[in-house]
Amino acid sequence: MIGFWMEDDRRRSDIQAFLRIFFPFEDVQMVDDSELADVRLYNGSKELNVWVRHNSSIYERSGSGDTFDLRRMLLDIYMEITFPKPSWGILMGIRPTKLVFKMLEKGYGNNRIITELTDRYMLDTDKATLLLDVCKAEKSFVAEAGKSQIYIGIPFCPSRCSYCSFAAYEADKYRDEIPAYLDCLYKEMEGFSDVFKEAESVYIGGGTPTTLDEGQLDTLLGYVAGKVSDKLKEFTVEAGRPDTITTGKLDAMRRHGVTRISINPQSFNDVTLKKIGRNHTANEVVEVFNAAKGMGFASVNMDLIAGLPGETAAEVEKTMDKVAALLPDNVTVHTLAIKRAAKLSETGGYDTMEARSEIEPMLRIIYDRLSDLGYKPYYLYRQKQMLGQFENVGFERSGTPCLYNIHMIEETSPVYAFGAGTVSKQITSGKITRQDNPKNIHAYISGIDQIIAKKQQLYYNNGKQTKR
Repeated sequence: MIGFWMEDDRRRSDIQAFLRIFFPFEDVQMVDDSELADVRLYNGSKELNVWVRHNSSIYERSGSGDTFDLRRMLLDIYMEITFPKPSWGILMGIRPTKLVFKMLEKGYGNNRIITELTDRYMLDTDKATLLLDVCKAEKSFVAEAGKSQIYIGIPFCPSRCSYCSFAAYEADKYRDEIPAYLDCLYKEMEGFSDVFKEAESVYIGGGTPTTLDEGQLDTLLGYVAGKVSDKLKEFTVEAGRPDTITTGKLDAMRRHGVTRISINPQSFNDVTLKKIGRNHTANEVVEVFNAAKGMGFASVNMDLIAGLPGETAAEVEKTMDKVAALLPDNVTVHTLAIKRAAKLSETGGYDTMEARSEIEPMLRIIYDRLSDLGYKPYYLYRQKQMLGQFENVGFERSGTPCLYNIHMIEETSPVYAFGAGTVSKQITSGKITRQDNPKNIHAYISGIDQIIAKKQQLYYNNGKQTKR
């Protein structure tokens, strides 16, 4: 355990989260006795004193004590201890773009933003540049904030990937419960026709929505298509797993107006795919991708993951060779994040320092290859337990960035979410109100009437839809 002690606990959660950057797999807790602490914070008359014990050595710093100064002092100490500096410096949280948007609102120029990010927040220059590029790409979409986005969750997959922490159920084990789940999903959506009529985007995710059989998927897509209006700009289905995609399902998606689909290899290396629990080969990804492109979908996305078990830069190069040959419209690059709910967390063996040295060159290969192919970054977010403290980035090359992803990450538009494990967000005068649906499908099914009642309270104000 890594224990820390403070004279007051006003910054307790911030310090706890920041120490986990250096000790992601340790239990980081505040302790009552300063003598038992590895990190101590003392309030001076005009400054804050930081004391750190590491391997019997003592390190001390003093500073103003504001939140960022405190993080800088801790980072300076751990860099002296020889911990590598995190690429994202002292920034925490999943939406670093919000910081840059505030700078842009203040009229900061590009050079000043880069300097602020690298000097004050201690980002590496390449991360600061990436962050600015993403914000510039998002700027016009964020300026049109306020339009409704809809998310529909199908929490079933053909198998559970070893890195997955989502509320997803193996379809073969729950096949008899899928009809009851869909009945409740339709019941939940039915009372919100005006929400669908005003929607800018619809995103059907999961899980893997194409785990549904052809008839179930056709009915769902037809239902959604019948509720939206010509205001809809984007209709995405997270097809994801090529072993769930059939010609009939692709045909249903095209007939009902789906404009964007995801076919996600994660890696084009068969050994890796087997190791992480995916029941398909790299060649199947290629076959399904070509079939989808041949049917004329406006945008096809592929997800890749850097840091999968056993992969090196050589495997990443092989994957990027395939991407270069296929040229999907969007590529979303994830850094592996090992959450407690994932099977990989049970095996351990991931050291954050080692992970950084291995994953950083992988990301450099991916980013450089995508840039050479004409892809531009258009959205970015970070996650807890992410190996090496890196980032997830969406790239596009055909003028088809995912609107839903941008507005969901930036929290600039209300998200109306339906289904188990989904999160709705209402935005009123800049305040974000969340409603989480139960992750467990049995709790969702049994509690559907209460879920609908809560959703009506969130979506409506005295029976009238909140105007934006």
